[in-house]
Amino acid sequence: MAWRDSRRGRGKLFIFSLSIVLGVGAMAAIGSFGRNLSNAANAQAKSLLGADLQVSSRRAFTEEHQSFLEGFGEERSRHVMFASMLAFPESGSTRLVQARAIEGGFPFYGHLETEPPGAVEAFRTGRGVLVEHNLMLQFEAEPGDLVQLGELEVPIAGALLSAPGENIAFSTVAPRVYFDRSLLDATGLYGQKSIARHYYYYRFADDKGLAQAMDKIDEVRREYGWGMDDVDERKEELQETLGDFQRFLSLAGFVALLLGAVGVASAIQTHIRGKLSSLAVLRCLGASGPEGFAIYLIQALMMGLCGVGLGLGIGVWTLSQLPAVLGDYIPLDYTVEVLPGPLIEAGLVGLIVSLLFALFPLLETRHVSPLQVLRRITGNARKGDPAVRILRVVAGLVLVGYALHSTEEWTHGLGFVGGLAGSLLLLLGVSKLVMRVARKLVSSSWPFVVRHALAGLYRPNNRTGLLTV
Repeated sequence: MAWRDSRRGRGKLFIFSLSIVLGVGAMAAIGSFGRNLSNAANAQAKSLLGADLQVSSRRAFTEEHQSFLEGFGEERSRHVMFASMLAFPESGSTRLVQARAIEGGFPFYGHLETEPPGAVEAFRTGRGVLVEHNLMLQFEAEPGDLVQLGELEVPIAGALLSAPGENIAFSTVAPRVYFDRSLLDATGLYGQKSIARHYYYYRFADDKGLAQAMDKIDEVRREYGWGMDDVDERKEELQETLGDFQRFLSLAGFVALLLGAVGVASAIQTHIRGKLSSLAVLRCLGASGPEGFAIYLIQALMMGLCGVGLGLGIGVWTLSQLPAVLGDYIPLDYTVEVLPGPLIEAGLVGLIVSLLFALFPLLETRHVSPLQVLRRITGNARKGDPAVRILRVVAGLVLVGYALHSTEEWTHGLGFVGGLAGSLLLLLGVSKLVMRVARKLVSSSWPFVVRHALAGLYRPNNRTGLLTV
Protein backbone atom coordinates (compact mmCIF):
# COMPACT_ATOMS: atom_id res chain seq x y z
CA MET A 1 0.00 0.00 0.00
CA ALA A 2 2.89 2.34 0.74
CA TRP A 3 4.29 1.63 -2.75
CA ARG A 4 0.90 2.15 -4.44
CA ASP A 5 0.19 5.34 -2.51
CA SER A 6 3.54 6.86 -3.54
CA ARG A 7 2.82 6.31 -7.25
CA ARG A 8 2.06 9.96 -8.03
CA GLY A 9 4.64 11.46 -5.68
CA ARG A 10 7.78 9.35 -6.00
CA GLY A 11 9.68 12.09 -7.80
CA LYS A 12 8.82 14.61 -5.11
CA LEU A 13 9.68 12.18 -2.33
CA PHE A 14 13.06 11.48 -3.96
CA ILE A 15 13.79 15.21 -4.27
CA PHE A 16 12.82 15.68 -0.60
CA SER A 17 15.22 12.87 0.36
CA LEU A 18 18.10 14.95 -1.05
CA SER A 19 17.86 17.16 2.05
CA ILE A 20 20.08 14.80 4.06
CA VAL A 21 22.55 13.95 1.27
CA LEU A 22 25.15 16.63 2.11
CA GLY A 23 25.09 15.88 5.84
CA VAL A 24 25.51 12.12 5.37
CA GLY A 25 28.16 12.64 2.68
CA ALA A 26 30.16 15.02 4.88
CA MET A 27 30.07 12.67 7.87
CA ALA A 28 31.09 9.65 5.74
CA ALA A 29 34.00 11.45 4.06
CA ILE A 30 35.26 13.08 7.28
CA GLY A 31 35.10 9.83 9.27
CA SER A 32 37.10 7.81 6.73
CA PHE A 33 39.56 10.66 6.12
CA GLY A 34 40.27 11.04 9.84
CA ARG A 35 40.96 7.34 10.30
CA ASN A 36 43.19 7.27 7.21
CA LEU A 37 45.28 10.09 8.68
CA SER A 38 45.45 8.38 12.07
CA ASN A 39 46.70 5.16 10.46
CA ALA A 40 49.26 7.11 8.43
CA ALA A 41 50.50 8.92 11.55
CA ASN A 42 51.08 5.58 13.31
CA ALA A 43 52.85 4.08 10.30
CA GLN A 44 55.09 7.12 9.63
CA ALA A 45 55.78 8.19 13.20
CA LYS A 46 59.54 8.70 12.75
CA SER A 47 59.20 10.74 9.58
CA LEU A 48 57.05 13.24 11.49
CA LEU A 49 60.20 14.43 13.26
CA GLY A 50 62.82 13.22 10.78
CA ALA A 51 64.83 11.89 13.72
CA ASP A 52 64.49 9.92 16.96
CA LEU A 53 65.05 12.93 19.21
CA GLN A 54 65.15 16.72 18.96
CA VAL A 55 66.73 19.10 21.49
CA SER A 56 66.05 22.83 21.03
CA SER A 57 67.20 26.05 22.63
CA ARG A 58 66.50 29.77 22.19
CA ARG A 59 70.12 30.49 23.12
CA ALA A 60 73.22 29.28 21.32
CA PHE A 61 74.73 26.08 22.72
CA THR A 62 78.00 26.79 24.54
CA GLU A 63 81.07 24.62 24.00
CA GLU A 64 80.26 22.83 27.24
CA HIS A 65 76.70 22.18 26.04
CA GLN A 66 77.93 20.94 22.67
CA SER A 67 80.42 18.60 24.29
CA PHE A 68 77.59 17.16 26.39
CA LEU A 69 75.12 16.83 23.50
CA GLU A 70 77.68 15.32 21.12
CA GLY A 71 77.88 12.28 23.39
CA PHE A 72 74.55 10.81 22.32
CA GLY A 73 73.26 8.92 19.31
CA GLU A 74 74.78 7.20 16.31
CA GLU A 75 74.14 10.24 14.09
CA ARG A 76 73.62 13.92 14.92
CA SER A 77 72.58 17.00 12.99
CA ARG A 78 72.86 20.63 14.16
CA HIS A 79 70.48 23.34 12.92
CA VAL A 80 70.26 27.09 13.34
CA MET A 81 66.93 28.67 12.33
CA PHE A 82 66.25 32.40 12.07
CA ALA A 83 64.15 34.89 10.10
CA SER A 84 65.82 37.06 7.49
CA MET A 85 65.24 38.81 4.16
CA LEU A 86 66.11 36.94 0.99
CA ALA A 87 66.94 39.12 -2.03
CA PHE A 88 66.58 38.22 -5.71
CA PRO A 89 69.20 40.48 -7.41
CA GLU A 90 67.90 39.93 -10.94
CA SER A 91 64.39 41.20 -10.16
CA GLY A 92 65.32 43.44 -7.22
CA SER A 93 62.67 41.71 -5.06
CA THR A 94 62.99 40.74 -1.42
CA ARG A 95 60.99 38.44 0.82
CA LEU A 96 60.96 37.51 4.50
CA VAL A 97 62.08 33.89 4.81
CA GLN A 98 62.72 31.28 7.46
CA ALA A 99 66.42 30.46 6.99
CA ARG A 100 67.69 27.13 8.28
CA ALA A 101 71.40 26.29 8.43
CA ILE A 102 71.80 22.49 8.54
CA GLU A 103 74.83 20.43 9.47
CA GLY A 104 74.77 16.65 9.14
CA GLY A 105 72.54 14.13 7.39
CA PHE A 106 69.14 15.35 8.52
CA PRO A 107 66.54 14.00 7.93
CA PHE A 108 67.42 10.53 9.21
CA TYR A 109 63.89 9.28 8.41
CA GLY A 110 61.98 10.42 5.36
CA HIS A 111 63.67 12.66 2.82
CA LEU A 112 63.87 16.18 1.47
CA GLU A 113 61.82 16.31 -1.72
CA THR A 114 63.34 18.75 -4.22
CA GLU A 115 63.15 19.69 -7.86
CA PRO A 116 65.49 18.69 -9.42
CA PRO A 117 66.18 15.66 -7.18
CA GLY A 118 69.96 16.21 -7.34
CA ALA A 119 69.60 19.58 -5.60
CA VAL A 120 69.93 17.90 -2.18
CA GLU A 121 73.53 16.90 -2.87
CA ALA A 122 74.44 20.43 -4.02
CA PHE A 123 72.84 21.91 -0.90
CA ARG A 124 74.67 19.53 1.47
CA THR A 125 78.05 20.40 -0.03
CA GLY A 126 77.47 24.17 0.21
CA ARG A 127 77.15 24.69 -3.55
CA GLY A 128 73.67 26.21 -3.36
CA VAL A 129 70.53 26.74 -1.30
CA LEU A 130 67.09 25.11 -1.38
CA VAL A 131 64.29 27.66 -1.74
CA GLU A 132 60.60 27.06 -1.04
CA HIS A 133 58.87 26.03 -4.26
CA ASN A 134 56.05 28.58 -3.85
CA LEU A 135 58.60 31.35 -3.36
CA MET A 136 60.37 30.43 -6.58
CA LEU A 137 57.05 30.51 -8.42
CA GLN A 138 56.22 33.92 -6.91
CA PHE A 139 59.44 35.51 -8.17
CA GLU A 140 59.79 33.34 -11.31
CA ALA A 141 63.16 32.07 -10.12
CA GLU A 142 64.92 29.04 -11.61
CA PRO A 143 67.65 26.70 -10.30
CA GLY A 144 70.99 28.40 -10.90
CA ASP A 145 69.67 31.93 -10.30
CA LEU A 146 71.57 33.90 -7.65
CA VAL A 147 69.95 34.94 -4.36
CA GLN A 148 71.41 37.02 -1.54
CA LEU A 149 71.02 36.07 2.12
CA GLY A 150 72.69 38.77 4.19
CA GLU A 151 76.18 39.23 2.77
CA LEU A 152 76.14 35.82 1.08
CA GLU A 153 75.33 35.59 -2.63
CA VAL A 154 74.73 31.99 -3.64
CA PRO A 155 72.96 30.12 -6.46
CA ILE A 156 69.67 28.30 -6.04
CA ALA A 157 70.36 24.56 -6.03
CA GLY A 158 66.68 23.66 -6.42
CA ALA A 159 63.12 24.06 -5.18
CA LEU A 160 62.20 22.60 -1.79
CA LEU A 161 58.90 20.73 -2.21
CA SER A 162 58.53 19.06 1.18
CA ALA A 163 60.44 18.17 4.34
CA PRO A 164 59.63 15.65 7.10
CA GLY A 165 57.07 16.93 9.59
CA GLU A 166 56.46 20.19 7.74
CA ASN A 167 53.91 21.36 5.19
CA ILE A 168 52.74 24.41 3.29
CA ALA A 169 51.07 25.86 6.40
CA PHE A 170 54.51 26.28 8.04
CA SER A 171 55.69 28.48 5.20
CA THR A 172 52.66 30.73 4.71
CA VAL A 173 54.21 33.71 6.54
CA ALA A 174 57.90 32.99 5.96
CA PRO A 175 58.87 30.51 3.21
CA ARG A 176 61.77 28.18 3.99
CA VAL A 177 65.34 28.45 2.73
CA TYR A 178 67.72 25.58 3.57
CA PHE A 179 71.51 25.96 3.31
CA ASP A 180 74.56 24.16 4.62
CA ARG A 181 75.79 25.33 8.03
CA SER A 182 79.28 25.96 6.60
CA LEU A 183 77.84 29.05 4.88
CA LEU A 184 76.31 30.51 8.06
CA ASP A 185 79.23 32.80 9.01
CA ALA A 186 79.45 34.12 5.45
CA THR A 187 75.90 35.51 5.69
CA GLY A 188 76.96 37.94 8.44
CA LEU A 189 73.51 37.47 9.98
CA TYR A 190 74.43 35.27 12.90
CA GLY A 191 76.09 36.15 16.19
CA GLN A 192 75.85 35.27 19.85
CA LYS A 193 73.03 37.80 20.34
CA SER A 194 71.08 36.88 17.20
CA ILE A 195 67.43 35.93 17.60
CA ALA A 196 67.53 32.32 16.48
CA ARG A 197 66.54 28.83 17.52
CA HIS A 198 69.15 26.11 17.83
CA TYR A 199 68.50 22.40 17.35
CA TYR A 200 70.19 19.04 17.73
CA TYR A 201 68.64 16.07 15.91
CA TYR A 202 69.63 12.49 16.76
CA ARG A 203 69.35 9.00 15.32
CA PHE A 204 69.71 6.07 17.72
CA ALA A 205 70.41 2.41 16.95
CA ASP A 206 67.88 1.13 19.50
CA ASP A 207 65.23 2.29 21.95
CA LYS A 208 67.48 1.61 24.94
CA GLY A 209 70.04 4.20 23.81
CA LEU A 210 67.23 6.70 23.14
CA ALA A 211 65.75 6.20 26.60
CA GLN A 212 69.12 6.64 28.33
CA ALA A 213 69.85 9.82 26.38
CA MET A 214 66.44 11.28 27.17
CA ASP A 215 66.92 10.57 30.88
CA LYS A 216 70.31 12.31 30.96
CA ILE A 217 69.16 15.31 28.92
CA ASP A 218 66.01 15.61 31.02
CA GLU A 219 68.14 16.04 34.15
CA VAL A 220 69.70 19.28 32.85
CA ARG A 221 67.35 20.68 30.23
CA ARG A 222 65.24 22.75 32.61
CA GLU A 223 68.37 24.33 34.07
CA TYR A 224 69.61 25.27 30.57
CA GLY A 225 66.18 26.17 29.17
CA TRP A 226 66.17 23.43 26.53
CA GLY A 227 63.18 21.83 24.89
CA MET A 228 63.04 18.13 24.07
CA ASP A 229 60.81 16.36 21.56
CA ASP A 230 60.76 12.70 20.56
CA VAL A 231 58.81 10.66 18.02
CA ASP A 232 56.10 9.56 20.47
CA GLU A 233 55.48 13.12 21.64
CA ARG A 234 55.36 14.46 18.08
CA LYS A 235 52.98 11.67 17.08
CA GLU A 236 50.76 12.39 20.09
CA GLU A 237 50.66 16.11 19.24
CA LEU A 238 49.74 15.39 15.63
CA GLN A 239 47.11 12.82 16.63
CA GLU A 240 45.59 15.38 19.00
CA THR A 241 45.53 18.07 16.31
CA LEU A 242 44.06 15.72 13.72
CA GLY A 243 41.49 14.53 16.28
CA ASP A 244 40.37 18.09 17.02
CA PHE A 245 40.16 18.78 13.28
CA GLN A 246 38.09 15.65 12.66
CA ARG A 247 35.75 16.28 15.61
CA PHE A 248 35.12 19.86 14.47
CA LEU A 249 34.31 18.77 10.93
CA SER A 250 32.16 15.87 12.21
CA LEU A 251 30.02 18.26 14.24
CA ALA A 252 29.78 20.61 11.25
CA GLY A 253 28.58 17.67 9.14
CA PHE A 254 26.09 16.75 11.86
CA VAL A 255 24.66 20.29 11.77
CA ALA A 256 24.24 19.91 8.01
CA LEU A 257 22.44 16.61 8.66
CA LEU A 258 20.13 18.25 11.21
CA LEU A 259 19.24 20.98 8.72
CA GLY A 260 18.49 18.28 6.18
CA ALA A 261 16.33 16.43 8.69
CA VAL A 262 14.30 19.62 9.21
CA GLY A 263 13.82 19.65 5.44
CA VAL A 264 12.63 16.03 5.54
CA ALA A 265 10.14 16.88 8.30
CA SER A 266 8.84 19.80 6.25
CA ALA A 267 8.48 17.58 3.17
CA ILE A 268 6.68 14.82 5.11
CA GLN A 269 4.32 17.38 6.64
CA THR A 270 3.41 18.68 3.19
CA HIS A 271 3.03 15.14 1.86
CA ILE A 272 0.80 14.06 4.76
CA ARG A 273 -1.43 17.12 4.48
CA GLY A 274 -2.18 16.12 0.89
CA LYS A 275 -3.00 12.53 1.94
CA LEU A 276 -5.47 13.17 4.75
CA SER A 277 -8.49 12.47 2.52
CA SER A 278 -6.98 9.18 1.36
CA LEU A 279 -6.31 8.22 4.97
CA ALA A 280 -9.91 8.99 5.88
CA VAL A 281 -11.13 6.68 3.09
CA LEU A 282 -8.85 3.91 4.40
CA ARG A 283 -10.31 4.40 7.88
CA CYS A 284 -13.82 4.02 6.41
CA LEU A 285 -12.70 0.75 4.79
CA GLY A 286 -11.53 -0.61 8.13
CA ALA A 287 -7.88 0.41 8.35
CA SER A 288 -6.72 1.22 11.87
CA GLY A 289 -4.80 4.34 12.88
CA PRO A 290 -1.52 2.39 13.31
CA GLU A 291 -1.93 0.83 9.86
CA GLY A 292 -2.31 4.26 8.24
CA PHE A 293 0.69 5.46 10.23
CA ALA A 294 2.75 2.46 9.05
CA ILE A 295 2.02 3.23 5.37
CA TYR A 296 3.60 6.68 5.56
CA LEU A 297 6.33 5.55 7.95
CA ILE A 298 7.48 3.11 5.24
CA GLN A 299 7.49 5.97 2.71
CA ALA A 300 9.57 8.11 5.08
CA LEU A 301 11.94 5.16 5.57
CA MET A 302 12.35 4.83 1.80
CA MET A 303 13.10 8.57 1.61
CA GLY A 304 15.74 8.19 4.29
CA LEU A 305 17.34 5.18 2.60
CA CYS A 306 17.51 7.00 -0.76
CA GLY A 307 19.09 10.05 0.88
CA VAL A 308 21.54 7.97 2.90
CA GLY A 309 22.55 5.84 -0.12
CA LEU A 310 23.18 8.86 -2.31
CA GLY A 311 24.95 10.65 0.55
CA LEU A 312 27.32 7.73 1.11
CA GLY A 313 28.12 7.70 -2.60
CA ILE A 314 28.92 11.41 -2.53
CA GLY A 315 30.95 10.87 0.65
CA VAL A 316 33.11 8.21 -1.03
CA TRP A 317 33.67 10.48 -4.04
CA THR A 318 34.53 13.43 -1.77
CA LEU A 319 37.00 11.24 0.13
CA SER A 320 38.85 10.55 -3.11
CA GLN A 321 39.15 14.31 -3.77
CA LEU A 322 40.37 15.38 -0.31
CA PRO A 323 44.08 14.60 -0.89
CA ALA A 324 44.15 17.01 -3.83
CA VAL A 325 42.55 19.74 -1.69
CA LEU A 326 44.29 19.19 1.66
CA GLY A 327 47.45 17.30 0.67
CA ASP A 328 49.80 20.30 0.93
CA TYR A 329 48.62 21.06 4.47
CA ILE A 330 49.13 17.62 5.98
CA PRO A 331 52.70 16.48 6.81
CA LEU A 332 52.02 12.84 5.97
CA ASP A 333 52.07 10.55 2.96
CA TYR A 334 48.74 8.76 3.14
CA THR A 335 46.53 6.66 0.95
CA VAL A 336 42.77 7.10 0.70
CA GLU A 337 41.01 3.95 1.81
CA VAL A 338 37.24 3.62 2.08
CA LEU A 339 36.63 2.19 5.55
CA PRO A 340 33.30 0.48 6.33
CA GLY A 341 33.09 1.68 9.94
CA PRO A 342 32.68 5.44 9.23
CA LEU A 343 30.28 4.70 6.35
CA ILE A 344 28.06 2.52 8.54
CA GLU A 345 28.11 5.12 11.31
CA ALA A 346 27.22 7.97 8.93
CA GLY A 347 24.45 5.91 7.33
CA LEU A 348 22.88 4.87 10.63
CA VAL A 349 23.04 8.38 12.11
CA GLY A 350 21.55 9.85 8.92
CA LEU A 351 18.71 7.33 8.82
CA ILE A 352 17.91 7.61 12.54
CA VAL A 353 17.93 11.42 12.58
CA SER A 354 15.83 11.75 9.41
CA LEU A 355 13.27 9.24 10.74
CA LEU A 356 13.09 10.95 14.13
CA PHE A 357 12.29 14.30 12.50
CA ALA A 358 9.85 12.67 10.07
CA LEU A 359 7.95 11.07 12.96
CA PHE A 360 6.74 14.43 14.27
CA PRO A 361 4.39 15.08 11.31
CA LEU A 362 3.74 11.33 10.87
CA LEU A 363 2.16 11.06 14.32
CA GLU A 364 -0.67 13.19 12.97
CA THR A 365 -1.84 10.26 10.80
CA ARG A 366 -2.85 8.20 13.86
CA HIS A 367 -5.73 10.56 14.63
CA VAL A 368 -7.31 10.95 11.17
CA SER A 369 -11.08 10.54 11.51
CA PRO A 370 -13.29 8.68 8.96
CA LEU A 371 -15.49 11.80 9.13
CA GLN A 372 -12.93 13.64 7.01
CA VAL A 373 -14.34 11.88 3.96
CA LEU A 374 -17.34 14.24 4.28
CA ARG A 375 -15.77 17.40 5.63
CA ARG A 376 -12.38 19.00 6.08
CA ILE A 377 -10.97 18.91 9.62
CA THR A 378 -7.73 20.65 10.52
CA GLY A 379 -5.51 19.99 13.47
CA ASN A 380 -5.62 16.21 13.75
CA ALA A 381 -2.83 16.01 16.29
CA ARG A 382 -4.17 15.81 19.80
CA LYS A 383 -2.88 18.31 22.27
CA GLY A 384 -0.69 16.75 24.90
CA ASP A 385 -0.10 13.60 22.86
CA PRO A 386 2.24 11.45 25.03
CA ALA A 387 3.86 9.99 21.90
CA VAL A 388 5.01 13.48 20.89
CA ARG A 389 6.52 14.05 24.33
CA ILE A 390 8.37 10.73 24.19
CA LEU A 391 9.62 11.50 20.69
CA ARG A 392 11.00 14.86 21.84
CA VAL A 393 12.88 13.15 24.66
CA VAL A 394 14.28 10.49 22.33
CA ALA A 395 15.35 13.12 19.76
CA GLY A 396 17.06 15.12 22.51
CA LEU A 397 18.88 12.03 23.81
CA VAL A 398 20.07 11.12 20.30
CA LEU A 399 21.38 14.66 19.81
CA VAL A 400 23.16 14.71 23.17
CA GLY A 401 24.50 11.18 22.64
CA TYR A 402 26.06 11.99 19.28
CA ALA A 403 27.52 15.25 20.55
CA LEU A 404 29.14 13.45 23.51
CA HIS A 405 30.38 10.69 21.18
CA SER A 406 31.99 13.26 18.85
CA THR A 407 33.74 15.31 21.55
CA GLU A 408 36.35 14.24 24.09
CA GLU A 409 34.91 16.27 26.96
CA TRP A 410 31.28 16.14 28.10
CA THR A 411 31.30 19.92 28.64
CA HIS A 412 32.05 20.40 24.93
CA GLY A 413 29.27 18.01 23.95
CA LEU A 414 26.70 19.71 26.16
CA GLY A 415 27.95 23.11 25.00
CA PHE A 416 27.39 22.06 21.40
CA VAL A 417 23.84 20.89 22.19
CA GLY A 418 23.18 24.08 24.16
CA GLY A 419 24.36 26.18 21.22
CA LEU A 420 22.03 24.31 18.85
CA ALA A 421 19.10 24.66 21.25
CA GLY A 422 19.80 28.37 21.72
CA SER A 423 19.97 28.88 17.95
CA LEU A 424 16.71 26.99 17.51
CA LEU A 425 14.91 29.08 20.13
CA LEU A 426 16.32 32.30 18.68
CA LEU A 427 15.13 31.42 15.17
CA LEU A 428 11.71 30.38 16.44
CA GLY A 429 11.51 33.71 18.26
CA VAL A 430 12.38 35.53 15.03
CA SER A 431 9.62 33.63 13.21
CA LYS A 432 7.08 34.56 15.91
CA LEU A 433 8.14 38.19 15.60
CA VAL A 434 7.77 38.06 11.80
CA MET A 435 4.26 36.58 12.14
CA ARG A 436 3.21 39.20 14.68
CA VAL A 437 4.60 42.09 12.63
CA ALA A 438 2.92 40.74 9.49
CA ARG A 439 -0.43 40.53 11.29
CA LYS A 440 -0.12 44.11 12.59
CA LEU A 441 1.25 45.46 9.34
CA VAL A 442 -1.46 44.37 6.90
CA SER A 443 -3.83 47.19 5.95
CA SER A 444 -7.17 46.79 4.18
CA SER A 445 -6.14 49.55 1.79
CA TRP A 446 -3.23 47.52 0.42
CA PRO A 447 -3.51 45.60 -2.88
CA PHE A 448 -5.07 42.15 -2.57
CA VAL A 449 -1.90 40.32 -3.70
CA VAL A 450 0.22 41.97 -0.99
CA ARG A 451 -2.40 41.37 1.74
CA HIS A 452 -2.81 37.75 0.71
CA ALA A 453 0.97 37.15 0.64
CA LEU A 454 1.57 38.62 4.10
CA ALA A 455 -1.45 36.84 5.56
CA GLY A 456 0.16 33.56 4.49
CA LEU A 457 2.82 34.16 7.11
CA TYR A 458 0.43 33.93 10.06
CA ARG A 459 -2.53 31.82 8.86
CA PRO A 460 -3.27 28.61 10.82
CA ASN A 461 -1.09 25.62 9.90
CA ASN A 462 1.48 27.80 8.13
CA ARG A 463 5.15 26.74 8.23
CA THR A 464 6.78 30.09 8.95
CA GLY A 465 8.54 28.76 12.03
CA LEU A 466 9.79 25.57 10.36
CA LEU A 467 11.03 27.34 7.26
CA THR A 468 12.74 30.05 9.31
CA VAL A 469 14.66 27.36 11.21
